[in-house]
Amino acid sequence: MGLVGTIPPEIGNLSSLVSLDMSGNSFHGRIPRSIFNMSRLEIISLANNNLSGKLPVDICSHGSLQRLQALSLYQNNLYGEIPSTFDQCLQLQVLSLMLNNFTGHVPRQIGNITGLTSIFLSFNNLDGTIPEEIGNLHQLNMLLMGFNKLTGSIPPSIFNISSLGIISIPNNNLSGTLPVDLCSHGNLDSLLQISLDNNMLHGKLPSNLGRCSKLQMLILSSNKLSGALPREIGNM
Repeated sequence: MGLVGTIPPEIGNLSSLVSLDMSGNSFHGRIPRSIFNMSRLEIISLANNNLSGKLPVDICSHGSLQRLQALSLYQNNLYGEIPSTFDQCLQLQVLSLMLNNFTGHVPRQIGNITGLTSIFLSFNNLDGTIPEEIGNLHQLNMLLMGFNKLTGSIPPSIFNISSLGIISIPNNNLSGTLPVDLCSHGNLDSLLQISLDNNMLHGKLPSNLGRCSKLQMLILSSNKLSGALPREIGNM
């Protein structure tokens, strides 16, 4: 059970605080606005609580959270839209908002946070399309957006990120085809897992899948894929 009650807003008075980890407790209520106004915080981890409410629409603006590297708020009861001002978190590397009740679109401004290595947005109620701008994140290693209501095709730019180790976007309403040049031209050199099951993808499996030399897990079940299984898969 751990600690209970609400998070005191007076924590915002700790002007020298660098890391705030209160995860794995039973805190409820809203996250105090004062925490999001702190200028020296590098890590905020409030995961695995019962926190509710919305994130500030102007998060990381007005000079706040300019040193923030990791924001971990997964497994709470947070709701509302993901703020578009996250792109002003210039040092952000890890954004973990999964297992909440966020709605609306994935803001395209996320593609401006060039240092992002991990995006965890699975198990929310996000809709709309996946922003093409995510393809600008050349340091991205993990992209998890499964179990939402995302539509449209997967932007080709995502399949050009050479640093990606995991692409996991199952259980959405995604359509379109997989790129025929998947894993060619030096892209996806680090890919270990691709999970796109339970969508509406169609077309044939690209023969270039055989060039995903490090791939360990390929999950494409429950789609509308057709054609023969390419023999090149045996090269992986």
